[in-house]
Amino acid sequence: MPYPSHPRLLNEAIEHGVQEILRQMPAAYSPEMEQSLRQGIRQAVLFYTHGVDSWSKRLHPLDHGQKVRV
Repeated sequence: MPYPSHPRLLNEAIEHGVQEILRQMPAAYSPEMEQSLRQGIRQAVLFYTHGVDSWSKRLHPLDHGQKVRV
């Protein structure tokens, strides 16, 4: 999967996701669990951004002079 064009946004999304999950989990903390969470969230965000990118390539923006029919 391609790396998103905003690596800082990816890192912030991962950090936010990990902190929220750790805050809500009843299980005891371990560095291994945190690393697993980071990897899972990273893959989820990359999967999402790849999907958004592929959808945007399939959709064609309307020309300015074109009317929309519903």
